[in-house]
Amino acid sequence: MKSFHLPLIATFLFLQGVSLVHAQPAHREGFGSGRSKAELIELLHLTPEQIEKLSCDTPFQGKELMKALYREKEALDALLKDKKKAKSDIYQQFDRVQKALRDFHSHRLEKILQIREILTPEQLNDFMKLKEDALSDFKMKQKVQ
Repeated sequence: MKSFHLPLIATFLFLQGVSLVHAQPAHREGFGSGRSKAELIELLHLTPEQIEKLSCDTPFQGKELMKALYREKEALDALLKDKKKAKSDIYQQFDRVQKALRDFHSHRLEKILQIREILTPEQLNDFMKLKEDALSDFKMKQKVQ
């Protein structure tokens, strides 16, 4: 029985952290979220062909997946607050949250793989450094708050 509680708690804590990330004002959809497209083009020295390939076919798909994740999470939170709801209902909703989370992470992985195919090794290293710096900055801001 305890093995069911740990994933439920871990997902709840993760989703609480995700909601903090989602609330950041600079968080945008697509390649290089948080930086302007012009800034990324300059920093990575992208060619016109690379810029065209990196343009999102479905620019808001990630945003829609995130919205779906939040809807499922809110539904789970509501079930957890209602003492009358059966455990089976809660676990079914938990499974829906897990599926929405997997869908979001799969989409993110697909985008990273797309970027990896388009960028040169040097550009990819620079991109990963920018990504690490942004994550580090975000973590520092969270510590300050």
